[in-house]
Amino acid sequence: MSRGAAQYTTTFTVNAIGDPEPVIAHTDCIEIIIKEDPTVAGWPTLDYLVTGSVPGSSAIGCPAGTEYAFRASWQQHFAAGEIVGHVATVSGSTTFQQKEFRK
Repeated sequence: MSRGAAQYTTTFTVNAIGDPEPVIAHTDCIEIIIKEDPTVAGWPTLDYLVTGSVPGSSAIGCPAGTEYAFRASWQQHFAAGEIVGHVATVSGSTTFQQKEFRK
């Protein structure tokens, strides 16, 4: 799938302490890609866990340096302000990049 240019990009801090960080849509979009920010020194540095939008949902393990895509259901979209999932590092703290796509 060719995503084209992201319509919105931001960064946020992720760690292994307390509750996982929410992944929040900042725009109306159909796909949100998260990954450790490649500008972090020594990238890639940390494995991470992704869960769904419902607290307590099963975690998916993701190796350092990989991206994870949250995709809206068929013919649906994520609304600005919607929590689409959660992310936490396995250990330590790092900066993540979030890119949002309309198509």
